[in-house]
Amino acid sequence: MPMRLLLLILFLLAAPVLSQEAPRAYESAFGENTLSKCELIVHAVASATRKSVGAAVAVDLTVQEVIYGTEKATELKLLLTDSTILKQGEAVEALFALKALAERGYSLIGKPVVTSGNDGEKSAKIAVCRAFIELESSEAGEARTTAFEDLLALHLDEGGYPAQNAAVELLLWVARKPALVSRARFDRFRTIAAAARARLDERSRQDVELALAGMVETRLKDKAFRDVRRGKTNAERVKGGSDLAEYFRDYPRAFVESDATLAEALAKVSVDGETARQALIDLGADIRRELRARKIEEEGKRESEAERVRHATGEK
Repeated sequence: MPMRLLLLILFLLAAPVLSQEAPRAYESAFGENTLSKCELIVHAVASATRKSVGAAVAVDLTVQEVIYGTEKATELKLLLTDSTILKQGEAVEALFALKALAERGYSLIGKPVVTSGNDGEKSAKIAVCRAFIELESSEAGEARTTAFEDLLALHLDEGGYPAQNAAVELLLWVARKPALVSRARFDRFRTIAAAARARLDERSRQDVELALAGMVETRLKDKAFRDVRRGKTNAERVKGGSDLAEYFRDYPRAFVESDATLAEALAKVSVDGETARQALIDLGADIRRELRARKIEEEGKRESEAERVRHATGEK
């Protein structure tokens, strides 16, 4: 078979695959986990009455407003495979992300966001949902990434539900897209979290701290180590060392055994004077002390849990 004809056949066979659109990229965890899977988001009231439909439970939804998608009906049928996801015997007002079923009705994507609290909380939850839908409707790229960062910063500073959601999104952003971590973003969110501390609940403060620790663990400490080893000037290498000391001071659990080993190895080849060399030696020793303390803490927790089990079961 002539090569030209063979190539033509291969091209035609591959054409359907080549013509398929690439999967859409989402900026937020909300976009990736909810918008990508649902066809409709409604603010609705789920009836207190539940009916069994085979292995599922049918719930009537009275739509107050369509937030995303198109649906003209004001009464929808929701089929739940988990009957405990809505409070039993009570009507539930919430934001519902829905996917159409082959038969009449919808299935639920994720968990409903309950809006039956005070009016301020209700409007905040709806506004946050709208803001993320608008964000994800824009074209993917650097501008959208910056807009996402700005939205998280705005919501963290606002406090309340917007901050709770933003803290979770920030934590997941670091896990989903570590390549976007930078010192500038680290400094920005650390500054915002400190300024808005009184407006953040305890869980949100913890989530932001975990996100910042994740930034150190996934990207920032490695960059600092590279600066210590490969910085072109003495100032760059010393700055890398001071960054490492700062990261360890504030986020010691972001460091592991290999970091101690690396710090000690870099100390041996350091050309930046005794002070810089000693700082690396001290960092390695501090990391090892932290790891030993962490091991003792974890062993204590395991022994405490074992003691509780023995006490509960009557064992000696």
